[in-house]
Amino acid sequence: MKRLCLFLLLVQVISPYLSAEPASGSGKWAFGIYAGWSSGLGWDFDWHYRSSISDKTTLGGHLGAYTRYEVSDTFGVQLDANYQAGLNEWTFRYWDWPEEQGEDRFGIYSLSLQGVLHFLPIRRLRVYGLGGGGISSGAWGEYGGFSELYYHLVGGLGVKFGLSSSRVRPALSLGGTFHHLMDPAGGSTRTADYVRLSLGLEF
Repeated sequence: MKRLCLFLLLVQVISPYLSAEPASGSGKWAFGIYAGWSSGLGWDFDWHYRSSISDKTTLGGHLGAYTRYEVSDTFGVQLDANYQAGLNEWTFRYWDWPEEQGEDRFGIYSLSLQGVLHFLPIRRLRVYGLGGGGISSGAWGEYGGFSELYYHLVGGLGVKFGLSSSRVRPALSLGGTFHHLMDPAGGSTRTADYVRLSLGLEF
């Protein structure tokens, strides 16, 4: 009986938030900036040991910006531009030659078209999901065995917290995305995957 009473009390407390209408819009166009950190997945971002030169590629910070057209209160089409920093560490060992070590920094530039869906509005909080694809370019082609221009798919989830009680923007955003790189050149598709955590501001 006590559990039932506690459950009913909890429902009574949170029901106004769950039933709350989303804040009014701020126009059809939205703009945002974000930054964060990325981490590679799988063999492509591990050490590659060879007879003379061994190397490892890692991803670091990233910066991005986007513009989105709101088709409806819940769905929008977004154009996203991003710069991803990376690092290639290498070691040279060959017979009686002196051992050498070094690192080379590089960047990946990406442009993608995404669909964004907002759902579960709770007062100033909104959950969002996104998915899409686009093109990428950068020195990852040199270290990852990709061409100069390749493709990517992206999908992710996040939350946005409105800074105004009456409008959905401006808002702070926190989200995670999964990225799948693809290079169909050479007759066989080369792929690589990484994940990204981002913190941003939308206005």
